[in-house]
Amino acid sequence: MSQYIPTTHAIDRLQHRLGVKPTQAKRWVNEALCKATYLITQKVRGQAQAIYEHKGVRLVVDELTKTVITVKPTVDTSILKPVFEREFRRLKREVTRNTRKLELIIAELTVQMGERMTAKARAKNPQTRGIIDVEVQQIAGLINDKQAEIKREL
Repeated sequence: MSQYIPTTHAIDRLQHRLGVKPTQAKRWVNEALCKATYLITQKVRGQAQAIYEHKGVRLVVDELTKTVITVKPTVDTSILKPVFEREFRRLKREVTRNTRKLELIIAELTVQMGERMTAKARAKNPQTRGIIDVEVQQIAGLINDKQAEIKREL
């Protein structure tokens, strides 16, 4: 078994957060790391730090020097789950509302485009037909823009 050495910062955190006396810090850290489960290795300023967890406490360890950098309690995320679910439902309602507004605008633009196409079919003057054709193209561009907005919403 490797002997881990807590830094002064880790000793202070143990005393402040968990009530472990500084004289008992080294023993407490080594016992905790014997029973701890490995979570992840992270890189901080180019140095690899392993994170272990034991009984609601996370220990950040520099594996190269076998020193415990800090000790912190794990965060209870169960209280956040209802908040995230509520926000997700709120965002989903907002997306649905915005999508319906955009669909209504597309429907109205489609009606306008149909009216303009009907006017073009009735028109006999080539210049008038050209002007109406430009209007139809502009309306088609607006419809494409609104459809792109719907895709971005989803």
